[in-house]
Amino acid sequence: MTAAIIYPLLCVTAWYLGSQAKVTHGLWGRYPPGFDSFMQCSACTGFWYGLGCGALGWWQNWAFLSLDGRHWLTPVIVALCAIVWTPLIARWHTVALYVLSGGNDGES
Repeated sequence: MTAAIIYPLLCVTAWYLGSQAKVTHGLWGRYPPGFDSFMQCSACTGFWYGLGCGALGWWQNWAFLSLDGRHWLTPVIVALCAIVWTPLIARWHTVALYVLSGGNDGES
């Protein structure tokens, strides 16, 4: 159960730090244009972050969706799920930041 919370949070955190955070602007502000558009896509990078998080989970033996943490398919399943959850949670995160900053929610 814990991995079902850890994997999405790690993927969204990696996406945010790699493409939106002010603290890492020195890094992502220098991306070439083609790579920048790829890194801005939370679904595109979500797969790769999910694969990395799944590999970390394999190393830590974190079970996911009734798969053993050391099963070879676990990182792939995490990566495929990350294609869905990373954009959803990233949107919630972005809207929350706009609301907390006193701005609108980005929709008007």
